[in-house]
Amino acid sequence: MEKNRFSIFESELRVRPDDIDMFNHVHNSKYLDYVLAARYEQMEKFYNMPWEHFTKQGLGWVVSHVDINFKRPLLMNDLML
Repeated sequence: MEKNRFSIFESELRVRPDDIDMFNHVHNSKYLDYVLAARYEQMEKFYNMPWEHFTKQGLGWVVSHVDINFKRPLLMNDLML
């Protein structure tokens, strides 16, 4: 039986006032900002490689595709994982 080769990490973020659009929920463009914020935190916390060390090695990220399925609107002060 093959073991799962991937790890799952979670970050908790809170919706801020500047994330809210005219419909009073998080604008769709902000979701990628949330992913990036979680990635910064997880690199340092779980991989012991802060972003600064990552870039000093000449490394970076490339996004080739993004697909977001929205489950429900995020509202002001909501917490998300």
